[in-house]
Amino acid sequence: MLDLGCGQRFSATLLFRAFGARVTGIDTDVLDPRFGAGAWLRIARRNGLERFAKSFVRHALFDRPYYRELSRKAGRPLRFPGLDVRLMDAGAIAFADAHFDLVHSNAVFEHLADVPRVLAETARILRPKGLATIVVHLFPSLSGGHDPEWAFPDEAPSRRVPPWGHLRKPGAPGGVFLNRWRATQFLEAFEARFRILEVERRTEGDRLLTPDLERELSAYTREDLLTRTLRVVLGRR
Repeated sequence: MLDLGCGQRFSATLLFRAFGARVTGIDTDVLDPRFGAGAWLRIARRNGLERFAKSFVRHALFDRPYYRELSRKAGRPLRFPGLDVRLMDAGAIAFADAHFDLVHSNAVFEHLADVPRVLAETARILRPKGLATIVVHLFPSLSGGHDPEWAFPDEAPSRRVPPWGHLRKPGAPGGVFLNRWRATQFLEAFEARFRILEVERRTEGDRLLTPDLERELSAYTREDLLTRTLRVVLGRR
């Protein structure tokens, strides 16, 4: 299987391997499960000093207890030696046609500049009976601007940043690229390449969406504003 956009912690890649999958993780960030000096040098060169510093501090202070807790909850050890994680563009996946049984992606597609291109590559590398499971964090949602203040809006609503602030005063939310797609756009793009086998929506922020806010944000539907994530299961056509 392929973990598309596995991230610098490659948590899902580790978990899939722990449960017996033959898994490859890919990302546009430099990845190295050995966390050696060479890896940190490559991260600094590719990502810049600011991102390097954030990654290094996170690793030094938080990664060890994070992985320990991940292993405890999984109920089995995480195996780092030999983990297959690679620097790769999801729009130009360096694997042969019909190579994978399963493609998994979590909270990646909202960051893609060319969603159709990545979906075309995903369809190409899937075997005829293969599946893709994709989770998208939707931009119009309360936490969709990727502002840490609204990371957990139902459990810990922000007292400093107004709700849906990224829609009310658009700027560069969260300091990351977001394509700003809505659920309907993703579903249309998925349907153009795949059979949609299952759709699950997770919502948030219902008690914070007042009638006044709905009127102010009338360019979006109520469903747009309250749907945090879209999880889809896709099959080859």
